[in-house]
Amino acid sequence: MSEISNQTVDGLMPLIQLLADGGVHSGEDLGAAMGISRAAVWKQLKKLESIGLQVESVKGVGHRLVKAIDLLDHHALQGALSGIAGVSIFNSIDSTNAHVGQVLRAGLDASATFLCAAEMQTAGRGRRGRAWVSPFAGNLYFSYGFTTARGVACYEGLSLAVGVEIVGVLTRLLGDVGFSLKWPNDILFDGRKLGGILIEVDGDFAGACNLVVGVGINHHMPADDGAVIDQPWVDLQQIARSAGQVLPSRTVLLVEFAKALAKLAEVYPEAGFKSYRQAWQNLDCHRDQPVSVHTGVTTTQGIALGVDDQGALRLLADGEEQIFSGGEVSLRSSE
Repeated sequence: MSEISNQTVDGLMPLIQLLADGGVHSGEDLGAAMGISRAAVWKQLKKLESIGLQVESVKGVGHRLVKAIDLLDHHALQGALSGIAGVSIFNSIDSTNAHVGQVLRAGLDASATFLCAAEMQTAGRGRRGRAWVSPFAGNLYFSYGFTTARGVACYEGLSLAVGVEIVGVLTRLLGDVGFSLKWPNDILFDGRKLGGILIEVDGDFAGACNLVVGVGINHHMPADDGAVIDQPWVDLQQIARSAGQVLPSRTVLLVEFAKALAKLAEVYPEAGFKSYRQAWQNLDCHRDQPVSVHTGVTTTQGIALGVDDQGALRLLADGEEQIFSGGEVSLRSSE
């Protein structure tokens, strides 16, 4: 997918909204929606390829998207999430995490909470600096941020608790079909990656600081975009189909995820990870399995024993238990 500016995507949205249903639309109707001549429509249609949307022409009738797309409903989101102080939905953005971080650093309201979601990201980030594949209207990309005066210590294990909440929402909507979690921040199904969590902290780690919880969930990943992912992956469309369930819209899912994160952020300082520990361990894909833990140039082999009350990984290695926290630690199954 070639690069395209956020402003260009915004300009294409009237065209995208008309074509989103997958139906055939005449050049005249498309031109009217864009405020351009019918002759200029084709040039705009070609731009859609830059964000991964394939258009086909039906001779003598009009144009349509090869596949219908599920756009976020901005009005429904604003209404359903009125309890969150700031809700921003972008057509295209570099990174939802980066945007929420900027808003929090501006310090406009120290008690406020913010949610940012986007149809696509041009510089989405995963853990350890990896790029996060973010095709237009294909998956869910959102970040929830808040300011706390209590320091980071009372939020230890937060990424694991977020995983528990995300799986809770998915299980409620799609059933107990086999979701699992991989320490410290991956959401899996049948051993394949469904989503990830990225928490970023800014400020005084012992006092006032900003926390941003970023989440990416594969909703219906286009095959071309999935081809660049360097590990087995799955999306909710595949899961819902295999379970005989109706796939909830991206809007419905985003509302439920955002509400769950808002509630989690409110209760977590008092509840702590200890209250989520057993739920997380019930979903642990590596529990009691041989694994390797990679920390820079060091690799430690052992048996995964779950996590402690702070969310740190417990590993039985050479007859002794070792503890690993997050950061640059990577956990993998041993072959």
